[in-house]
Amino acid sequence: MSQPSQHQPGVAARNSLGVFATRIASLAINTLVMLVVARELGKEDWGRYGALLLGSAFVLPLSTFGFGAAILYAVSSGQYPLPRIAFTCLLVGAAQGAFDAAALVALWRAELLGEVAQSVSPPLIMATLAILPLQGAFLMGTRLLLADSRFAWDNYLNLANRLGAAGLTLVLVVLLGHGLAGAVWALVAVNLLITAALIGLLWLYYRFPCRLDLSFLRSGFSYGRRAWIGDVATRLNLRLDQAILNYTVDAGALGLYRWAVTISEILWNVPDSIAFVLFNKIASEKTQEGRARITELVHRGLLLLMIVLAIATGWVAPWLVLWILGPDYQGIAAPLGWLLPGTVVLTTTKVLTKFFGASGMPGRSSVVNAVGTALSIGFYYALIPPLGISGAAIASSAGYLFTAIAAVYFYRASIAPRASQLFAFRRGDLSWLGSQVASALPARFRRKPVAAKTAPPRSPSKADDGA
Repeated sequence: MSQPSQHQPGVAARNSLGVFATRIASLAINTLVMLVVARELGKEDWGRYGALLLGSAFVLPLSTFGFGAAILYAVSSGQYPLPRIAFTCLLVGAAQGAFDAAALVALWRAELLGEVAQSVSPPLIMATLAILPLQGAFLMGTRLLLADSRFAWDNYLNLANRLGAAGLTLVLVVLLGHGLAGAVWALVAVNLLITAALIGLLWLYYRFPCRLDLSFLRSGFSYGRRAWIGDVATRLNLRLDQAILNYTVDAGALGLYRWAVTISEILWNVPDSIAFVLFNKIASEKTQEGRARITELVHRGLLLLMIVLAIATGWVAPWLVLWILGPDYQGIAAPLGWLLPGTVVLTTTKVLTKFFGASGMPGRSSVVNAVGTALSIGFYYALIPPLGISGAAIASSAGYLFTAIAAVYFYRASIAPRASQLFAFRRGDLSWLGSQVASALPARFRRKPVAAKTAPPRSPSKADDGA
């Protein structure tokens, strides 16, 4: 089935806008439902629910050995056709999830899962761990779709995943009053259904053979291990704070911190919505000059937008949470305020690691993230004991800052002797961003495009490039 080229006018922008619109729509509904659920569960059970989710959000991504990155590169660069490797990818994801489940069961039996997680009843622990193989297969399956530029399909699956989980959780927790158990069983049911839907979709459209591809298995892990250190470092940066808090604070404090993290990460939907579109677009460029031009243009526009959004979030979000959840969440302003600067600077890392990966330099992404993670770990252990959740937030932002600094350093080395234009903000940057959104809209909603006077020169064949 043919795909529209990312170089056709407005195609990349439409893909990015479609991802962003889906993310925002599903996120808005999901967040509102989770606010209602969190109010029903209370701060302590909300913290316990967060500890249960660390298996899929923290442990599973650590054990992929970079295989997801290898899928993106292998398919988007044309080295391996998707039908040939689909079965292998799904099998690897399921095996990784099964390994994680076994390891976490062993830790649980040894009472080493942390104070908050150990306070959850055994049936709920076992149910959460039992679906890790499904979540592993789903993770690798969605990487296949993204690598083949099936962004709409990925959007629909993620929309169904979020809205299905939100709706079923609302019914079981709020309407039927099953509490934490209702939240867990909703998670189990939705993962069963959404993973079956993904595998069925891949089978219907690609008719992939159920055969293990040893050649891709070898090359995938060979490429992946160079990106894996970066994956590990990224995941440690994202979730190590909550993993440490699981061992050092009570469930109520972890529940409060989870909401601060959730709010700050809502902003990530802006750079994340263009991440895989940007990767495919950079990978398809033939020259370093073209890859750098796209990367810098996207970076400048996104960074300006993220600064504005972070300021608005810091002002509005604490008041909104207190209004909905009540005085139990009075302390959310401080950790959220410390998390938001890191959320902004992480934009730089998110954009530049896509440049490294799509340019065949995944090792640089690994080094960049390893630098930030090593510093973050030191900050976590130095600041969490005396400052609690505020210390975790400060350490998190500091780690993101140093990660971004390392990313800029390696990016400049990669494009030398060309001068970097990552922070050479121009009046036309936001105009360009607006023009990309406009080009993604249906024709009846578009205005006549106005070229930005300060836009960088572009060749006629790439006049409509967008990320």
